[in-house]
This record gives sequence, structure tokens and C-alpha cells, in this order.
Amino acid sequence: MKNNVPSYAKYLFFLLLWVAVTFCIKSTKEPDIWWQVRTGEYVIENGTIPKVDVFSYSYEGEKWINVKWLTEVFMAGISKLLGPELIFLLQALVLIGIFFIFKRIRRLLDPKGDPYSFAFLAACTLFLFTISFRINGRPEMMSHLLTAIFLYIYLDYLKQPSRLIWFIVPLQLLWANLHEAYGVGIVITGLFFITYLIEKIRTSGPYNKLNELVGVFVLSILATTVNPNGLELLLHPINIFQQLKMNTFTTELSNVMEKEYWNLFSILNILIFFVGLWKLYQLFTQRKNKGFKLNYLLLFYPVLFLAFFYLSLRANRNISFFQIIAFPIVFLFFRQLKISFVKGTGAYLALTVILLLMYVSIPTNLYYKTLDSLNQYGISLPTDRNPYSAAKFIQQYDLKGKCFSDCFSSSYLLWHLQPDFKTFLDLRDLDVFEEAFIRNNLMVYKKPETIISGKNIPLWEEFRSYDNFSYTVNLNAEDFMPLNRYLHKNEDFELVYADELNSIFVNKTLQENQKVIQEKGFTTIGEAVFQPLKTKETPVLGQLFNYIFWPFYSEPQANLDFEPFKQIYFNSLNQ
Repeated sequence: MKNNVPSYAKYLFFLLLWVAVTFCIKSTKEPDIWWQVRTGEYVIENGTIPKVDVFSYSYEGEKWINVKWLTEVFMAGISKLLGPELIFLLQALVLIGIFFIFKRIRRLLDPKGDPYSFAFLAACTLFLFTISFRINGRPEMMSHLLTAIFLYIYLDYLKQPSRLIWFIVPLQLLWANLHEAYGVGIVITGLFFITYLIEKIRTSGPYNKLNELVGVFVLSILATTVNPNGLELLLHPINIFQQLKMNTFTTELSNVMEKEYWNLFSILNILIFFVGLWKLYQLFTQRKNKGFKLNYLLLFYPVLFLAFFYLSLRANRNISFFQIIAFPIVFLFFRQLKISFVKGTGAYLALTVILLLMYVSIPTNLYYKTLDSLNQYGISLPTDRNPYSAAKFIQQYDLKGKCFSDCFSSSYLLWHLQPDFKTFLDLRDLDVFEEAFIRNNLMVYKKPETIISGKNIPLWEEFRSYDNFSYTVNLNAEDFMPLNRYLHKNEDFELVYADELNSIFVNKTLQENQKVIQEKGFTTIGEAVFQPLKTKETPVLGQLFNYIFWPFYSEPQANLDFEPFKQIYFNSLNQ
């Protein structure tokens, strides 16, 4: 043991990384992933980045600013090589990268301390748990990684100015092509420049590095224009911020004043803020500091800390950004704990138990069940969450023409039924579709019979007047069943397929649908239209990862007794 740090401490860090990767090994249930992979495939296949909508027929040709195209290319590359289920490997690499950046930050804050101190391991464990609900394999992971890198570069510059700061410029250029949160990089750079200038004025310090910082700041702003949309990205963060106010359709965008915002992780986020605030107060009031030039840190970092906490209150999904920024102060909090327990080996043993319990809870799905999460351990494509079976039916009977599908199902269909399938509405939301259009779609799911003021026709018929849909694919969830019931009673549509997840109705007035109606229509085969879900085999590499990270893993078994689901479905359909 050296400095009260047991010899096995470094293995705890690798256990932490093991748990982090285990969090990434989960079934593909995130519906956004499908349109993102499809976009990456489009870029690869066509050698061009779309600037207008090419995936829907309702808004085809309308302007589309897609900042995250480069991440989508990475996702598409993994999907092509290994299968879409393995996209979460990219998330695993990003998480590992963030923890190694945290190691560098720890070295800045405590250069003489042990690299695997209790403070560092505890801060990393707390971070992992707090952001675990956002480990989803989506492009936002790139913004998380770059936020950590920016934080390290600026803290390193405060301790000892170096040429490393010029890496900010190419990193900002990269960010402006990886994810729409690239504005976060500009905010960090801007706050650093302003607080550095104020600090120099306050202390009457030399301004010899000011030209360098001005250059980095200006070039970083200009770097955001090196993207397919050019100068438009300079003001695009303002549009994104406005979307946060307008987009009431997505729960992850809920702010602190809305009940959807609150869960275990948002509460923990608030607690960490107050812990950090208390620690910052200590740093302000103490006269001496060991190992860091806090006369610089105490201006830049508190402003950054408060700014990102505010960001985390604006939207639930922003909690991860604040947790990255909060890591240094959380580390310092654990580092200066005076409890004798922390100073001995007992703290490491407790941390070992916590990490092991966290690890076991993930592959046994206890973690997901306890937190009421829809996720589950194991790389797979669950067909009870993705319209895989419905897509297979569409292919088998060669359904053509315009499809009306709910916004969740459409993203998967866009990928599975490429290149001919186009959506009516998908999860690109306000990036492509107008707010009123989205609201009307949400209303037609729940109240298709709503009479349009001044037109005296139901909302569904208003939709049909614009596009004479050939067929529909809708979820069977409670919020979507009203439309399915309406179509079942509509003389122009026929139910031809249903399973636990989706219903497919075809337009009886179209000649190309007569064959499927005769063979599979409800009027022909009755309740036999309800079919068991098909299963999608997991790629071999995915199965290998499942067993490596949990040797006791067993593949989910298909539910052979689907009669109860069938009965519930038709009871609901005939209400």
C-alpha cells in the first residue's frame, strides 16, 4: 500500500471501464437510430450530404440542416460491417475515451496524487451512474466526448499555457459536422476568453497570451462554417435553442418546470450541483491551495459550472453535459473529505462492492427494471420494440405507394425498406417538419374523427385529401389505437396484418392492394390476421459480446403463446 492506496486500486479503474461497456451492451430500442443510420448510408452511397429532405414525401425538397451527418456516416459504417445492433460499440469507445480524459484532468488537479486514488475512482463511478440513462448510442455521445476534451484543454492552458490550445480550432470544425450541440464548444471557448481577460484586468497581469486566445476564439467561430451548410451554422444554435421551447413532443427535452424532467438522475444532478457549489465556496474562501493555480480556476470554472447547470435545467438530456463539467469539482470534493473511512482501505472495498453490484444489476436487468427503463441487457434487435415483423410483411406482399405510419415506426421502416420507402412523418421533428404538422399527426393518432373547423370533415379525411395513402402502419399502443379503430370501421380500409406491436391497413380503393386483401384481409381470414412476432437473429459478434460481459447470458425467448395478446388486441380494436 502506498499513500493509503491499495495495490489493487488500478484494477478498480478497469472494473469501472468494464461496467461502463456493460452499460453499452443493450438491445436496440432507440427509434432515432434508424433514420440516422439511413442518413449515413445515403451519404456513403451518393457521395453527397443532403441539404433538403430526401426521406419523406410530405416535406420532400424542403430545407434540412443535418449537422450530425459525419457521426451518422460512422454509425452507417458499423451497421454495414457488423450490423446495426453493434452501433453501441461506438458508444463504448466514447465512454472509455471520456474516462481517460478524466484521468488527465485528475493529473492537472492533483499532480502528486495517486492516479487511482479513491477520489478519482469515486468521482468516475458517480459520473457513470448519473449519466447512465443517456447511454443510448446516439450522435450526442460525440458532443459529450468533445465537451470533456475542451474542458481538459482549457484547464491545462490555465495551469501552463501551451500550443495544445490550438487543437480547439480543428476540434470545433469536427464538432460542427458531428452533432448539433457544436454550439457548446463555442460557449466554452467564449467563456474562457472572457473570464481570462477579466482575470488579467483584475490582477493587472501580462497580456502576452491575449492575441493567441483571440485567434483561437475567432478561428473557432469561423471553423463552424466549414460544413455542408456553410455560414448558416453560425446562427443555427439559436434555432436549436428556439426548438427547445417549441418542441413539446419529446420528453427528453422537458425542462425543470415540467414533471417529465424529474427522475432519479435529475434529482442526483441537483444534489451534485449543490455539492459542487459548496466546494467552490470553499475554494473561494481558502487562502492556500495544493497543486493548482486556483486564482485562474476560480473565475473560469465557476462560470462554466453555473452555465452548464443552467443548461441541464433547460432539458433533461443536457444533464450529461453538466456532469462532465462537474467532474473536476466532484473529484476535489472527494479528495478533501476528512472522514477517516475514506483515508483507509475501507473506502476502496466499499467502492469495489458498489461497482460489482452495479455490474451484476445490468446483465440481470435488475438495474433497468428498478428504474422502469425499457432497455435490457444484450446486443439484439427486439422485434417487440421495432416493426421488423411489419416490415417483413410489407416486403412479402410488395406493398407500394404512399404509407401513412406513426412517427416511431416510420424511422425503422425508412431503414429496412430502403431505398423506395418514404415517410409521412418521422423523428427528425422540427429539423424538417413544421410544428402544426406534427401536432396534427399527434392528434390524428388519438382523435382521427375530430371535425376540421370550416371544412366539416374528420381530421383523417383531411390528411387523405392531401395524400391518398396506399397503406398505413401504426403502433398498437394506447395512444395510437384510436386511429386503428377508426380505420377498422372505415369502409375504404382493410386490416391485413397485426402483431403485438403494429397494425397494417391497406386502401381498398386501390387496385394494387386487391391481392393482399383477398389473401390476408380481415374479411377473408378474420382474426388470423394477427400473427406472432418474427425474431431477428443477433450477429455472431454481438452474441460474443453478450457472453463475454455476462457468461450467464441467455437469448430472450420468443413468446409462443400470443393468444392473450391477440384477444387484448381485438377487444381494443372493437371498442
